Amino acid sequence: MKNLELKVPLNDYEGCINELEKMSARFESELHQIDTYFRVSSGRLKLRQMDDCSELIGYHRANDQSSRLSNYQVMPVSNPSILKQILKKTLGVRGVVVKKRYLWLLDNTRIHLDFVKDLGQFIELETVIQHHSIQTATNEHNHIKQRLKICSIIPVGESYIDLLLGGFSR
Repeated sequence: MKNLELKVPLNDYEGCINELEKMSARFESELHQIDTYFRVSSGRLKLRQMDDCSELIGYHRANDQSSRLSNYQVMPVSNPSILKQILKKTLGVRGVVVKKRYLWLLDNTRIHLDFVKDLGQFIELETVIQHHSIQTATNEHNHIKQRLKICSIIPVGESYIDLLLGGFSR
């Protein structure tokens, strides 16, 4: 699967919520996520554990400070503790990201308001490119960026694990 992604620091949580409501975005859920990243030679591989389910996510994405394409695959995991031990022993753990995510949906875009332990608050946009063109997805993505007034905020190109390991500070 493919999506168009952008991540920026979130400076005005309440203002963002107000704008999402004005845009008729739908609040989907509050998620507590623990992402364990494993050492891989290409891309990223993480085991995401949540309260009611777990999934293995592999993805390739550039660390660009702009909206960028991500190619990813997601696999549901029924026994995360055993898989985690297997991957830990065979690949090694790169690090762990703990976050609370507020998931909103608008058209083909997932909007994440993330509170990341030891990093702070961020907003992520993920516009899914599946049944329409990249141009259509880009138009939707840019429209949401403008409405949320995040076009002028300098994007973060790195993943949360890269920020944690690199000593990110705001």
